[in-house]
Amino acid sequence: MEAAENVVDYWLTGAGQTAGYMFGEPLFWAAAGASMVAGFMAPLPYNYWRLRKRQVPTIATIAVGT
Repeated sequence: MEAAENVVDYWLTGAGQTAGYMFGEPLFWAAAGASMVAGFMAPLPYNYWRLRKRQVPTIATIAVGT
């Protein structure tokens, strides 16, 4: 997860603050948002598979009551 965030951040900003992008730059915040999305999406397939393998109920099934 952290590796995915770092790769996207470095890819979009060209090594981040060492390239001169600071907190006020729109590119910094766009890269931060994109890297957070990448960090969220990276572990989803594994987590989904692991929950299905162990038959752990998800939030949706708990809310419905089935």
